[in-house]
Amino acid sequence: MGSMNSNDTMAKAIAENWDLYKALSLETKKPGVDSLLESLETPAEAIIAPASTKLEFVGCYPGGLVEHSLRVCGLALKLRETYGFEESITTESVMAVCLFHDIGKVGTNKQEYYTTQHSDWHRTKLGQLYEVNPALAHFPVSQLSLWRLAFHGVSLTTNEWYAVSSLRPEFRDESPATPTTGEPMLSVLLKQAVKVSCMMGKGKRNVTKIELDFLKG
Repeated sequence: MGSMNSNDTMAKAIAENWDLYKALSLETKKPGVDSLLESLETPAEAIIAPASTKLEFVGCYPGGLVEHSLRVCGLALKLRETYGFEESITTESVMAVCLFHDIGKVGTNKQEYYTTQHSDWHRTKLGQLYEVNPALAHFPVSQLSLWRLAFHGVSLTTNEWYAVSSLRPEFRDESPATPTTGEPMLSVLLKQAVKVSCMMGKGKRNVTKIELDFLKG
């Protein structure tokens, strides 16, 4: 009975996070968002997609991708307020890059990016619950994200495009303490929010609900 209650709680959190993700996505006022959201719901890979392959990373469970994206959004909005960029960086831009930066982890319209790991040894010894689809493994997630947005006609500003495109593994792990010359502050906000979200989510084993008041700050 306890297990059933736990499963019900997680299912509810996944559904509520997805409803919040949809609502905030529409608030970006980007053309093509309706088409994008419809594609993510049919079938529902995005709703239950993980954010990573291993338990040692962030969001390695059903619903992890949406949960992580919402957390990044909340953190970036708070950072924008803390740094005093509320007048120069719009809320819509912050939400767009945060909500869509990892959407490539859903895959293309024909192939999933993450697939279930069926090797008991990998699951037990390495904590690797998912694996990257070999057909998509050569694509940086940022490029898949930008492709999916373009496919559905979701246009980005120059700064928004740069922010998403610069999120490659080498940027996350080895980026300098200061931004590169001319790098837009929106990109800095996204990178910092992603890093903090990964640190906050590390070690979590189950999806939890992200509260709207946290995002709105």
